[in-house]
Amino acid sequence: MMCVEVAALALAVVICSGIAVESAPVPPDCGEHGKHRGSYCVCVPGARCHGTNCSHAIATKLKIPEANRRVMPQYFRLGGHHGCTDCSCVVSTHTASKGTALGAGSPKLRMFAGIKSGTSEKYQARRKAWRNSGCAEIYAKAKIGYKFFVGVPVDSGHDLTHHNQGGHDTEHERTLEKLLEEEATQYGDLVILPMRDQYMDMSNKLLGILGYGYRRTNADYVIEQDDEYCMRVDIAIPIIDKHEQSHTDHELYAGNYKWNGIEYKMMTGVNGLIAPYFSGWCSFLSRKLLEYIVETDWPHTVMVGQYGTTADDANTGKWVQYATEKHGVQVDFVSQAMVTDIANMKKSN
Repeated sequence: MMCVEVAALALAVVICSGIAVESAPVPPDCGEHGKHRGSYCVCVPGARCHGTNCSHAIATKLKIPEANRRVMPQYFRLGGHHGCTDCSCVVSTHTASKGTALGAGSPKLRMFAGIKSGTSEKYQARRKAWRNSGCAEIYAKAKIGYKFFVGVPVDSGHDLTHHNQGGHDTEHERTLEKLLEEEATQYGDLVILPMRDQYMDMSNKLLGILGYGYRRTNADYVIEQDDEYCMRVDIAIPIIDKHEQSHTDHELYAGNYKWNGIEYKMMTGVNGLIAPYFSGWCSFLSRKLLEYIVETDWPHTVMVGQYGTTADDANTGKWVQYATEKHGVQVDFVSQAMVTDIANMKKSN
């Protein structure tokens, strides 16, 4: 049974939440990371159902067609129903060998890393190199979950602006789509966003990452990084520790290199809007600051074309600046070199 994870840009949609389930006079014990849903348990955001045939058990009871059972991994029922005797909600069901996608079973993530990647063969090779670099194991030890994020392949010259009802993707696009589906199934660490993977949509890809980190994980800080790098945990974690000890009422925006937003004309937004920001190589935001961007100020955030640029990292700075101006949020900016090129890391066996 294949299970490919597809995340929405703005909303984490629970596809099967509207299905009626039977009631039980005594609610089951759903554990630390689960909550009741009738006589069943549903895992909270950031957790997954783990155990013996859990998704099959609940899908059988609800008479979900076999082809659609891949959308049911967050549901389970205790008490031996259809062999489902040991199911529970955990933060991750993936082993280190398949990518510590959400923290290797840790009950609480310190950080979550959304790794920006692409769809071509070049990026497939980069993800392979990243998985073999040992960075996943470093992240897991520091309670940092990760996933790669890509969009749907699009070939140069494929015009998506016309009303082409009944049209088809190119043969090359379909080949890449098949490879990405297989990769997502094999490793469990690849999120496919419902958008075309092209440079002009980089800000939307970033919003997909930030929204996933906020809604689908319990991490206190969400990282956005490129797939050529591994964040230096020995640098990032002390930054967080110092921030939490010194400024409990402030939010944190930190990264590998800070730009003031005035160094080059291309950094300037519409009508001359300027905001400091961190290089897209690697940066991270505290959870409350992220909430303003992907929840409270969402209409402003997603309509970035009216004030921003095509650069996702520069737009992040503008989103942070908007939160400070509109809500009076106090944000600590911390700039420090904190990445290692995976090409320079010792390969794992």
